[in-house]
Amino acid sequence: MHTNERAGYKPMRNIIRVHLSLFVVQTFYPKIIQEISVIRHIVIFKFKPEVSQTDRNGFLEMLRALPSKISEIIDFEAGFDVVRSARAFDLALVSTYADLAALDRYAKHEHHLPVIARSKEICEQIASVDFEC
Repeated sequence: MHTNERAGYKPMRNIIRVHLSLFVVQTFYPKIIQEISVIRHIVIFKFKPEVSQTDRNGFLEMLRALPSKISEIIDFEAGFDVVRSARAFDLALVSTYADLAALDRYAKHEHHLPVIARSKEICEQIASVDFEC
């Protein structure tokens, strides 16, 4: 008898558990995921021409600090445009929320309000879209 078997370790039982777990995940996980939807929030910002790169970087840092302060944010990405075409905006954010109520709490959150105020000071245009996925 192997030392691990005497200690209560049952290799065959663990293999069966792993295979059973994989079967459950492969069978039921896609169905569960199809029933779960989230809200994706996308915002694009066009800075005023006179806004310095320092101010732009500071604004990006304000945005990137939000997930650590607002629990409703499930996922968050923000960054500067890299193509810089004539039709492009300067900065974008993509964030995810559990539902519209969570998005609404985020929109009114005390740490989000200063970001809104700052964006109005330094941006000439802001656009957003929210959709379920």
